[in-house]
Amino acid sequence: MNTSATDSSTLQSTFYQAIDEMLANASPSDKLSKRLQAIFAQASISRRDMLGAMIGAGMNIATAKSESFAVNELKQQYIAMAIIIQALINYQQFQIK
Repeated sequence: MNTSATDSSTLQSTFYQAIDEMLANASPSDKLSKRLQAIFAQASISRRDMLGAMIGAGMNIATAKSESFAVNELKQQYIAMAIIIQALINYQQFQIK
């Protein structure tokens, strides 16, 4: 077997394993999935492209996780604010009676 082909196969396997680990506990959106598909295509060109693709994939995954965290945090704060507002309304209604 060609050493270059073996090295390429090992590197590609490592690449996919690294992507899987970065995606742990995350469900990629359609947008992220499309970006990763483009990155996977780029990764198969050469070793240099694969390394660049790995960096790009990491940045895209980190960005998606940050966006997801921010959206979830905003939802939690909105829910907390709604509870506080409802408590204030209930308190005012109690004071009026």
